[in-house]
Amino acid sequence: MEDLGTVIRVLDVLHLGFVKLRNQALEAGHQQMADLADTTEIIPVLMSRGSAADLDMIEWVLNNYQEVSQSLRLR
Repeated sequence: MEDLGTVIRVLDVLHLGFVKLRNQALEAGHQQMADLADTTEIIPVLMSRGSAADLDMIEWVLNNYQEVSQSLRLR
């Protein structure tokens, strides 16, 4: 169980890092960077829950970002 706790803590740090990156990008006027950070900040939370619906949501979020920005290439 200790390994699971470590993974969850790492996912929390990633989430907070993406939130901070988004906020700093917005303050600096870097909208595309803020949009990418906004897209990715939810992924660690969804991964920590790990249900099939959460994994489907991750795929949807990334595909939606790809359609909007055309800067992220998914397989």
